[in-house]
Amino acid sequence: MIFGGIPSELIGGYLTDTYEAKYPKIKGFLSAGGAGLASICIVFIFIIKGGFWTKIAFYYFEYLFAEVFFGPSFA
Repeated sequence: MIFGGIPSELIGGYLTDTYEAKYPKIKGFLSAGGAGLASICIVFIFIIKGGFWTKIAFYYFEYLFAEVFFGPSFA
């Protein structure tokens, strides 16, 4: 949770702060993009027949992409 959530929040906040002047709707697009990428990772968790650690790796990336909205929310 720490290794997926904190970097995700920092990346989301940085991207929002950097591009908000040029793209005013970046907060919504970033949140939607993160949710879309996270949903793809969730589908891969159920489709790919791998071991435990393969599924944990996909779950890590799901958490990394899904929690990107926290940074813009707090910034």
